[in-house]
Amino acid sequence: MPTSIIRLLGLTLLLAALESQALTLGRMRGAALIGQGLDVTIQVQTDPGEGPSSLCFEAEVFHADARQDPSRVQVNAEPTQAPQTVNVRIQSSIVVDEPVVTIYLRAGCTQKTSRRYVMLA
Repeated sequence: MPTSIIRLLGLTLLLAALESQALTLGRMRGAALIGQGLDVTIQVQTDPGEGPSSLCFEAEVFHADARQDPSRVQVNAEPTQAPQTVNVRIQSSIVVDEPVVTIYLRAGCTQKTSRRYVMLA
């Protein structure tokens, strides 16, 4: 392979890496209890200079295989005292009626990062 093509490919990969966001969706705190609404918190590590409002959080909640009404699921980003850390609070007014609850959390406006959380009630 010619050296100029390798250099061009390397430069392209470097520019793509500089444009990427570093975001870590961490552990979940809280529990799913049958007969109660859902209230959990997920810790998110962000890039320097990114605020909670610039991350476009979305969550889908499933009780077993049934997707819950998105209008009854609230996702709020709450700043913490730790630098570059945000707590994402997911609340649902729908009573948990199944033993398995799954949450799909997505973060990012242009480049989406997602993680699945599964809880046993």
